[in-house]
Amino acid sequence: MDRKQAVQIAEGYFANHTVDEFHITADGQAFFTKGDAELHASSLKDKAVESVTRADVKNESSDDDQAKAEAAKLKAIQKAEATLEKKREVAIGAEEVYKKAVHDLTDAPAEKKEKASKTVDETKEKFEAALKAVGEAEKVLAELKSE
Repeated sequence: MDRKQAVQIAEGYFANHTVDEFHITADGQAFFTKGDAELHASSLKDKAVESVTRADVKNESSDDDQAKAEAAKLKAIQKAEATLEKKREVAIGAEEVYKKAVHDLTDAPAEKKEKASKTVDETKEKFEAALKAVGEAEKVLAELKSE
């Protein structure tokens, strides 16, 4: 039995008892006194006894909470990075469409210039919106990294 398992077992016992320390044997039994735990452990293949205090349980729980929070933050950063990459790809695509529309406008015959001009305006708006989305995604990512 490792230390973490002993702490988990002791945690359940602390919920029902007022003592400040339990002694956990390799088979998962908890004892109030180390002597009783050692006596029981002498009959086991693994004779180890782990002593666990209430403070140990609180510290282990706090460490677990911190590890979970760090993992959640890392996951959020990775998601924000992926979102930013997608937004950048959309912006690059929108820029290409906008550039093509501008090129088409310059090559358009007079009777099609008005329609081509509207297309330029529409694609410009989409490109600007895509750039704005990139900026917002960059802000989100920066905020997550600064926390």
